[in-house]
Amino acid sequence: MNKLHFIYSAFILCFFNVVSGQADVTLGSVWHYDYTTFLGDSGSTSSALVGDTLILGKTCFILEREFEHCNQRGKIDYIYQEGDSIFYFDEKNMVFEMLYDFSVGKGDTVKVKTWEPWSKSFDYFLFKIDSISTINYGPAELNSFIAQVGNIKLNGETTFEPYYIQIIEGIGATTNFFFWKDSGFCDGFWVDGLSCFDHPQVGQYS
Repeated sequence: MNKLHFIYSAFILCFFNVVSGQADVTLGSVWHYDYTTFLGDSGSTSSALVGDTLILGKTCFILEREFEHCNQRGKIDYIYQEGDSIFYFDEKNMVFEMLYDFSVGKGDTVKVKTWEPWSKSFDYFLFKIDSISTINYGPAELNSFIAQVGNIKLNGETTFEPYYIQIIEGIGATTNFFFWKDSGFCDGFWVDGLSCFDHPQVGQYS
């Protein structure tokens, strides 16, 4: 691959074009996650691209969850890809916001707009790329990113936490697709991380 593609987030992107190094959103892709309950029970849940729809002139994929996770996002999100970036639709403000930027390299920092439940604390999430390695999945060699998580507070102060996430090109963040850490306090269960990913053409990655 002649270009580093960062799935910030991530993710999704699912058909791997080995010639161009481009990973594209693919209908039928499924993410399987482990979860733990407040009482210590555990189980599995999934998110899937189940269809598409037109929003503000953009053809968007419908990302549907089995249940609402503790990050307080609903069961449905709308996402689309444009070039090296993935966007999601902010239904409250009726705008598209960037979720992933695939073009960054080691040492770069990506800024992602804060969503509503946390907007009273800070304006943006920050993800600084600490390291990049590669993994093999089907016919493709995918970049795997380790990113340190930070934020920009309302007063303009920038802070980075001693917390890192992994993001795999074509699959996304191994925490959850929207990569915001679940606290577990809002509904009694929280997602622990990605267990496997199913692509309709390439197969399963676990």
